[in-house]
Amino acid sequence: VAQRQQSIRATSGLIPSPLTSTDARVVLLGHSAGGWLARAICLDEEWARKHVRAIVSLGAPQLGPPPDVADQTRGTVTNLNLRAPGAFLSSAGSSSLVNSVAYVTVASGRIVGDASAPPGSTARTAYNSYK
Repeated sequence: VAQRQQSIRATSGLIPSPLTSTDARVVLLGHSAGGWLARAICLDEEWARKHVRAIVSLGAPQLGPPPDVADQTRGTVTNLNLRAPGAFLSSAGSSSLVNSVAYVTVASGRIVGDASAPPGSTARTAYNSYK
């Protein structure tokens, strides 16, 4: 956990460097694990509201797995949802629209998860990863 937190702090430190002479806010775009890592970077609410306009996740697992399925994120997504449930920086999670952060999640039904599919199959992997 400490190593993950150190990595998140190091990553968030890189984002505002091109913004030092402007008040512009960035859009964080992450695919798969990058989607929930973008959310994790924004756990520092003050920093996020100052530097982030939106979080866009593409095919990112947003919920932990069912209890009987191995957690491929080793508890990270579950912990993230406990610390920052839903779109906690959005206008819905704030009393003000000022510096709210927009959330966009893009997902697909192309590969449908199936818990009864053979282990190792695409359908079973999709079920284990995104359900």
